Amino acid sequence: MKHLFTSLTLLLCFGLLAFGQKTSVSGTVLDADTKEPLIGANVLFASGVGTVADFDGNYSIDLESGDYTVQVSYVGYEPINQTYSISGSRQVIDFTLRTQTLTEVVVVADIAIDRETPVAFSNVPQIKIEEELASQDLPMVLNSTPGVYATQQGGGDGDARITIRGFSQRNIAVMIDGVPVNDMENGWVYWSNWFGLNAVTRTMQVQRGLGASKLAVPSVGGTMNILTRGIEAKRGVNFKQTIGNNGFTNTNLGVTTGRMDNGFGVSATVSYKQGNGWVDQTWTKGAFYFLRIDKSIGNHTLTLSGFGAPQSHGQRSFKSPAFVFDQSHAQDELGIADSVVDASLELTGVDRGLRYNRHWGEFYRSEIMENGDTILGSLETLNTRKNYYHKPQFTLKDSWAPNNNFYLSNILYLSIGNGGGTGLDGTDESYLPNGQVDLQDIYHLNRFGFYDQVFNQLVTPIDPTFSETENKSSTILRSSINNHFWYGLLSTFNYTRNNNLTYSGGIDLRSYKGEHYREVYDLLGGDYFVAGGEMKREGDIYDYHNDGLVRWGGLFGLIEYKRGLVSSFVNLSGYMSAYKRVDHFKPEGEQETDWNYIPGFTVKTGANVNLDEYQNAFMNVGYLSRTPRFDNVFNNDNEEFLDIRNEEVAAIELGYGLRMGKIAANLNAYATRWNNKPLDNAPSVPSVEDPNIRLPININGIAANHFGVELDFAYKPISALAIEGLLSIGEWKWKSGDSVYVYNQQGELEQTIYFDAKNVHVGDAAQLQFGGSVRLNATKDVYLQAKGIYFGKQFSDLDPFSLQDENAGTESWRLPDYFLLDLSAGYYFKIRDAKMSLRGNILNLLNTTYISDAVNNDAFAQPPYSDFDAKSASVFYGQGTRWTISLGVKL
Repeated sequence: MKHLFTSLTLLLCFGLLAFGQKTSVSGTVLDADTKEPLIGANVLFASGVGTVADFDGNYSIDLESGDYTVQVSYVGYEPINQTYSISGSRQVIDFTLRTQTLTEVVVVADIAIDRETPVAFSNVPQIKIEEELASQDLPMVLNSTPGVYATQQGGGDGDARITIRGFSQRNIAVMIDGVPVNDMENGWVYWSNWFGLNAVTRTMQVQRGLGASKLAVPSVGGTMNILTRGIEAKRGVNFKQTIGNNGFTNTNLGVTTGRMDNGFGVSATVSYKQGNGWVDQTWTKGAFYFLRIDKSIGNHTLTLSGFGAPQSHGQRSFKSPAFVFDQSHAQDELGIADSVVDASLELTGVDRGLRYNRHWGEFYRSEIMENGDTILGSLETLNTRKNYYHKPQFTLKDSWAPNNNFYLSNILYLSIGNGGGTGLDGTDESYLPNGQVDLQDIYHLNRFGFYDQVFNQLVTPIDPTFSETENKSSTILRSSINNHFWYGLLSTFNYTRNNNLTYSGGIDLRSYKGEHYREVYDLLGGDYFVAGGEMKREGDIYDYHNDGLVRWGGLFGLIEYKRGLVSSFVNLSGYMSAYKRVDHFKPEGEQETDWNYIPGFTVKTGANVNLDEYQNAFMNVGYLSRTPRFDNVFNNDNEEFLDIRNEEVAAIELGYGLRMGKIAANLNAYATRWNNKPLDNAPSVPSVEDPNIRLPININGIAANHFGVELDFAYKPISALAIEGLLSIGEWKWKSGDSVYVYNQQGELEQTIYFDAKNVHVGDAAQLQFGGSVRLNATKDVYLQAKGIYFGKQFSDLDPFSLQDENAGTESWRLPDYFLLDLSAGYYFKIRDAKMSLRGNILNLLNTTYISDAVNNDAFAQPPYSDFDAKSASVFYGQGTRWTISLGVKL
C-alpha cells in the first residue's frame, strides 16, 4: 500500500509537470518568392494568443501542448490557415506568404523562385540593405554575394561600379520593377542617379549568369531586379536619420498607406543627403523623391509611380601611380624601385596620402580697381571634376487578372535625364607643390594676364583679333552634357493552361535619344573663350554636339512546364535595334546618318529537379546574339563602321541546392564563351599615309572564356546565431588572337595589325572571393554582425588589342590580395506605439590599405611605363575606416 501510494504520488506529480510544461514555438515569416522577412506579420495560434514577427521576420511564443489552427497574415499578402500539433519542449514552424500581387512580381519583374527557377540567384531583403549599406552606393552591399565584385572606384558618391562573374555593369541587366534602366547607347548604369532607391526597395534579387528574364536584356554577367514597395506594404510612417564620418548626413521620411478600403494604396518617400567625402573634395549633395499610387478596380490594379534623385558630387576621375598615394606601400608591398619613385618626385609628387585628389584647388576671384587696389574676394574651393544630374523616371502600369489562370500587364515608362560633368579645358593646367590645381594662376592669367620677365612687360589677356576690351580665357571649366529622353512600352501576359503548363510572352518597345555636347561652364575670370575660331560665352556649345538615336522593338515568349518534382522552361526573344547619329556641327545635308537596323535574339532553356524535400539540382543553357553598342556602329565622324557583327554569348550553368533544417547551401558551376566582345572604347590608329589622321577601327574576333564555381551557405545552429559563407573561384581568360584590317578614308585596305591575348587573364575584377558573416542576436532586440570578405587573383584592367608585337601574350599586373572586415550592430525597441531602431556600422574596421582598381600600362602616367608591372599601372586605393550611426522610427 505504501509503494502504491508513492507510485500514485509520483505519477500525479509527473502528470502535473507535464500538464504545466509549455512548448517554445519559433520560426520565421518570409515572402514566399523574395524571402524578404515580413516585419510585423501577425501569427495567431488561438483567440487572443499570438505574436508578431520582428525585424528579421522571426517570431516566438510559448504554448500549451495541443492542436492549433494557426492564422498568419500580413497586409497585401494572402493569409495562411493551417492546423499544427504542438508538443515537446521546442518546435520550429516557418511560414511563407504569397503576395496578392504575386503574378506581377514573378511575371513582370522575372523574380526567380527557390527550388523551381533553374538559375543561380541571391535575394537581398530590405532589412539587409538597411543594416549593411551604411553610406555606400547600393551595389556595395552585394560584395557578400558570390561572383560579385563592387568598388567605389575614385571614391565619389554614386561612382560605384559592379561586376558579376567578371563582366562589367555594361553587361549586367539592371531592372526596377521590371523596367530596364541600362543606358541604351552604352549599357552603363550610373548609381548616382539612383540615390535613395534603397529607402523604397522592397527586395533586390541578383541573378547570376543569363538569368530568368524573358526580355532580351544584356544579362551576360547577371541581372539585378530591384522591387519597390507598393500596395502590398504595411501601413505606416518611417523616419530615419543617419550621420557618418566626414560630415555625412542622410534624412529620410516615408509614408505608406497599404491597401485602403477604397482600393487605393499610396507610398511616398523623400530623402536628402550631404557630406564631404572620405576622398578629398568628393563632397555630395542630393535629394530623392518617390511617389507610387496604386488603385484596385475590380480585377485591375492601376499603378502610377515617379521617382528621381537630383544630385551633384565631386569626383576623383583619374587613377594615379601607387607611389603618388602611399610611397611606403608602393615600395615595400608592391616592389616599386626607389629610382622610379625618385623620377616622379618633380612630375607628380609622391606620398600624398590615400585621400589625395588632384582635381581640386583654391583661388580668389580677385579684381583690380581703377585706383590700382586689389580686391581679393572670398576664398573659393573648387573641384574641377563635378558630376551633376537629374534623371526622373515615370511609370504608368495596368495589371489585369480576370481569373486565376490569366494575367496581363501593360507598362508605359518615361525617363528624362539632364546633366553632365565638368573638367578643365585649355592651355594652362599647372599644379602647386602640394599636388593641387593652381586655380589662382589660371584665374589671374584669364583676368589680368602675366608679366613677361624677358621683355619686362605685362601681357594682358586681351586678344584684339576677337575683342579690344574683353579678356580672353586661356583655360576654362567646361561641362560635357549628356541628356536623354527615353520612353517605352512593356506588355506581358501569363496564361496557366493547367497545373503543368504555363505560357507567357509580350512585346518590348523603346525609343531613346541621347544628346551630347560640350559647353562653357565657368570662364574662370575671363570674358570669353575661343574654340573653333569663334568666341564662346558661358553656356555656349563648342567642340562637339551630336545625338545618338536608338529604337528597339522586341518580342519574347516563355513556356514553363512543371510535373511532379521537375520544372523547366524554354525562352525565346527576338528584337530589332535601330541606330542613327546626328552631328549638329556637320554641314547641312551631312548631319544625319541613315538608320542602321540590326537584329538580335536570345534562346535560353533550363530545368530544375527537386531530388527530395531537401535537395534540388538544375541546369540552364543559353545563347545570345546581341546587337552592338552605339559606339561600335558609328564613329565620331558620323561614319558607319565596316563589318559590324553581333556579340555572341554561349553559356551553361549547373547548380545544386540544399535546404535542410538549420542549413541552406547552393553550389553552382558556370561556363561562358563571349565572341566578338567589344572594347569599352573603339580604338583608332595613325594612318600610314598621314600620321596626323587617326583611323577608327571596329575589332571583331575578340573572345573570352569565363569559367567558375560558386558556393554560398547559411547555417543557424541556434535561433540567436546565424553564420553565412561564400566562395567564388573564377578562371576568366581572353581567347583572342586575330588580324585587324585597317581601311583608310577611301575604304581601301591600308594596314593589318595582329594582336595576341590568348590565355591572358581578364582584368578589373577579383577572380577569387571567399568570406562570410557571423550574426549574433544577444537578445531578440539586439544584434551584432561581423562580415569579412577576401578578394584575390585580380588583374589590372587590360586592353587586349594592346598586346601586339613583343607584348603579345603578356599577362597584366596582378593586384595584391586583400581582406575587408565590416562591423554592424543594432538595437530595436519600442516607445509606446513607435518601433525604434538604433544602428551603427563600421566599414573597413581594420583600416586595411588596399588597391581596389587598376589599369595596366597607363599611358597618361608621368612618366609612363609599359612593363606590365606595379610601376606601370595606375590605381585607386580603397577607402579607409568609415562609420555611420542611424536612428529609425516606424509608426
